[in-house]
Amino acid sequence: TPEVLVIGPSGGASVLAADVFDNAGLELAPLPDEARDALRGLGLGAGSSLANPLEIPVGPRGNPDLIQHAVKAIQSHSTYPDIVAHVNVQSFFTFGNSAAPLIAYAHSIGALQKELTTTRVTLVLRNAECAPPGVEDEVRTVARASGVPVYRSMEAAAIAVTAGKRSAHGTA
Repeated sequence: TPEVLVIGPSGGASVLAADVFDNAGLELAPLPDEARDALRGLGLGAGSSLANPLEIPVGPRGNPDLIQHAVKAIQSHSTYPDIVAHVNVQSFFTFGNSAAPLIAYAHSIGALQKELTTTRVTLVLRNAECAPPGVEDEVRTVARASGVPVYRSMEAAAIAVTAGKRSAHGTA
């Protein structure tokens, strides 16, 4: 059974995420063909592979609800007990000038967690130190209100997911 679905913007972070979760002993199972077809229907996959980690446009000009649509498309074909969404905070302030899109993304992640009662959603804020003062705290507050833990690195998220699995199986 698949263990973890990782979703975030394109680039080297997805490759690093795959390595981190693999090193933690967590399987990033491939997406089923039917899920890939559904993702193409959402306009994803042009210029990138539809794999796990899944690369979606996340940033100041991206649709913050796209992650919800993508996860629903995937979960209707294969259920992942853990979803780790990562975002490059720096991009929101390099290519944009407002925290609003990042906060909207946090709200979308929270809504996803509220809907997926048997899936644990985790948020990774890479390069959070690049945000203006107070922004990281606001994102954390929004995410935590929906029960979404927030980490600054893939490594921390992988440790937490592994610990959660051990605890759930009584092997802690």
